[in-house]
Amino acid sequence: MGANAQTSVPTFTAGEVLTAANMNISAGTGIPVFATTVTRDAAFGGTGEKTLAEGQFAYIEATNTTQYYDGAAWQSVGVTPALTLITATSTANTGGTVTASGGRVTVAGSSSVSLNGVFTSTYHNYLILVDTLEAAAVGPNNISLRLRAAGTDTTSSTYYAGQIYGTYAGAAGGSANNGVAQFPLLTITNAKQQMAKIEVFSPQAATITTIHSLGVAYDAQSNYAGYQSGATQYDGFTLFMATSNFSGNITVYAYQKS
Repeated sequence: MGANAQTSVPTFTAGEVLTAANMNISAGTGIPVFATTVTRDAAFGGTGEKTLAEGQFAYIEATNTTQYYDGAAWQSVGVTPALTLITATSTANTGGTVTASGGRVTVAGSSSVSLNGVFTSTYHNYLILVDTLEAAAVGPNNISLRLRAAGTDTTSSTYYAGQIYGTYAGAAGGSANNGVAQFPLLTITNAKQQMAKIEVFSPQAATITTIHSLGVAYDAQSNYAGYQSGATQYDGFTLFMATSNFSGNITVYAYQKS
């Protein structure tokens, strides 16, 4: 707990002596400061404590947020961030190395990497960013995604996607990938600074999971949209290459529920 944190919000009776410690708590911040929401909730309604009522404010150290009580529940003051950084509960890889720090997963020379525990029922939709992406071989090399649950990839022919692409030389076209065993993302080379932006919709719902991806390669860009037709509640995903290995950084975010 910080210097201003407290564990109760006292109430005083007529004739009671107010000590310096009593006064310093209120004078320190003006708003009660608590280490967590647990200590916040325990600070009201006990013997000698204030009864929680509408209009009460509190500051929570664990999340650096100011909250107010609306008479039924605690609400946050200000704008709630649109994205929440998600940290994988575990990772797995084939070849190379994988390191995780602060929610960012760095891949070096792996043909596949899996992130587990990133999709939960807390959120509906997710954003996956892959930056500084490069393949070991000149290529072209296809990088793809598979959804997974309880540590196992879904490898059945249940992925469907359509692609629109354009090259920096001015060529354009499209393709269809129906009933395949993976969701295609991008064709990359051994150049640096390639990236993929992947949105995954409702992976935790027992229904179709929809996927949209935008990829920027060395000499082209591609836009895929499609779905996985199973009804599995997925909790993770795998990125993999069949013909080479790759390096890059992966970060997962959850879109806030409205």
